[in-house]
Amino acid sequence: MRRLLGSVLLIAAAIVGLWIVAENWAAGRLRDLIADRPDMQAAAVQPLRAPSRIGLRLDRPEIRQPGMALSADWLELWLSPLSPLTAVAVPAGDGWLDLSGQRLPYTLADTRAQVALSPLNRMAVSHLALNGGPLNIDGQVLLNRLQAQADLDGISPEGAAYDLRLMLDGLQGYRLALLGLAPLALPGVLSVEGDGRLWLDRALGGQEGDEMPRVLGFATTGIEIRLGDLSARLIGRVRQGGDGRAEGRVALYTPDAEGFIQAAATSGLIPEDGQMLARAMLKQMNRMPMPAALTPDGLDFPDPAATETRIPLVFRDGQMFLGVMPVGPAPRFPG
Repeated sequence: MRRLLGSVLLIAAAIVGLWIVAENWAAGRLRDLIADRPDMQAAAVQPLRAPSRIGLRLDRPEIRQPGMALSADWLELWLSPLSPLTAVAVPAGDGWLDLSGQRLPYTLADTRAQVALSPLNRMAVSHLALNGGPLNIDGQVLLNRLQAQADLDGISPEGAAYDLRLMLDGLQGYRLALLGLAPLALPGVLSVEGDGRLWLDRALGGQEGDEMPRVLGFATTGIEIRLGDLSARLIGRVRQGGDGRAEGRVALYTPDAEGFIQAAATSGLIPEDGQMLARAMLKQMNRMPMPAALTPDGLDFPDPAATETRIPLVFRDGQMFLGVMPVGPAPRFPG
């Protein structure tokens, strides 16, 4: 019995010793990395010393890019010994955002990010999840909640495909200017929920350098959208054309088609003459067949319900079409 107890204690001591050594080694490596990177800072990097976790705690970490800096009060990075390829990041709920010298405080509650790597795909990101909110910047609510998840579905010479799950609740579009982005002129608070697929020119992470992958296309068989008092369901597939504008086709199913046409006009998506044409065609929209795709996209566009209008939008040759009628230039694709 004494020998058994002694063996257990020796094993436990060895595990604790390896855990301490691993955290000390990781802390030293991260300190060296930050010292070599002018775009990264931290007041201190310490071993986490938390039960069942191997990790680090950074005090006042800061990331700098041209014209922007982001800092949190602290950041914890850790992984479980049972899942050594899955890392978790938990930041403090307080920090500041610096935009061209203007420092703005922010609060972000209950935030957690998780990243899993695939050793079979050159350590590319195979799972990415983000959960947090509400987000307040300079005392103003930007959004209520964000939950996003991406899972790698395949890698080919043409790029990588990720299955997406998104829930964005209560985005105040006009307040995006607080982040130095172009504000969205939306007639209400935006909420989005649904599944989709994202195509990138390469997988996230891996051994491809520090540059972010480029978005090649997006598809969904159903995303629910709420914009103020308006509601709709979106089906479609869009990719980046050779001129940098969107190519593909989408359909918006909604009980308030005129409201969404007005919202598109308010945000600048449809020019004034296109808005007048769209309103004139409202009564005929449900009789419009969905235009065929130039290349197969594998999508099924069902007939609208009795209370719905289907708004068919096609993007091709740099132009946007309502059914077969041109209504203006196609939007720029965010790739």
